[in-house]
Amino acid sequence: MTNIEMPRVDRDGVEDRSFGRFGRAWSHIRQHGLLEPLRLIRRHGLGASLGFVRRNVRHIVADRLARKWDRLHNVDTAGSIQLGALNVVGPHRARATKPSAPRRKPSTSS
Repeated sequence: MTNIEMPRVDRDGVEDRSFGRFGRAWSHIRQHGLLEPLRLIRRHGLGASLGFVRRNVRHIVADRLARKWDRLHNVDTAGSIQLGALNVVGPHRARATKPSAPRRKPSTSS
């Protein structure tokens, strides 16, 4: 069984930040107390808080599906690697960003 508070490290020794969101949330509650989520909702508002939860649930579902696909095909493509963990060289390293999903080209038909 995996400890939910331990970071997952891939086969190259790079920490996967997609794994362990529940563990990080539980650690935050343990450090700050059970009322901390209510304080955060009050500080940021209900709409922003629900948006945060929605984005995280969506990410967790997508991550689980990607890991299931990886197990089925015996590959390791799921997860996120922090840019600082990569050996990126060159003059534009500081401006590197995560790749984004391809966007559909607009239709040119008249």
